Amino acid sequence: MFRDNKFFKAVFIVGALGLVACGGSSDDDVEFKGTVQTVGDQSAFFGPKVAVADAQVCALSQCSFTDINGNWNFNVGDDTYQGGTVVFTVAYAGAEAATEISGLDDKSDEVIVDFIIQDDGTLFVASVRENDFDTIADEINEIGEEVEDEADSAEDSIDEEADSAEDSIDEEADSAEDSIEEEL
Repeated sequence: MFRDNKFFKAVFIVGALGLVACGGSSDDDVEFKGTVQTVGDQSAFFGPKVAVADAQVCALSQCSFTDINGNWNFNVGDDTYQGGTVVFTVAYAGAEAATEISGLDDKSDEVIVDFIIQDDGTLFVASVRENDFDTIADEINEIGEEVEDEADSAEDSIDEEADSAEDSIDEEADSAEDSIEEEL
């Protein structure tokens, strides 16, 4: 009786499609991952680093605890992740610190952030990479290109001024030559 019922078939097909569509993680998810390490009172970029286990890393309403190697990860739907600035919080040993990371690309499908915590609880961002490209290096390259463009523009301006000065000197020399010839 139910097999011949068109309503039953329609509900079954829609339900089955819904299960397929909602199950598992989406290909449109953005994977956030990285590490949390600690150092002593030295600068965050020098000295020995130790992986931090059981630290909680949160951003965009998602959280993850670090494993024994200090690794963390979670997925965020691309409808939630819009790039730009993301606020991360890291909680460890009863302390919590937050930091903003700006300039993230909205087209990234992977964001890798490595944190360092000093013994006094200060949180540093050691590195940020998107899709395995270092965004800091990209920013440095962009700044380098801007500086190079400005240098090229300044060089062109200097060349124009030099050409103008040379033309002016040539005109004065020609005028002086004409003057001397007239006097002779």
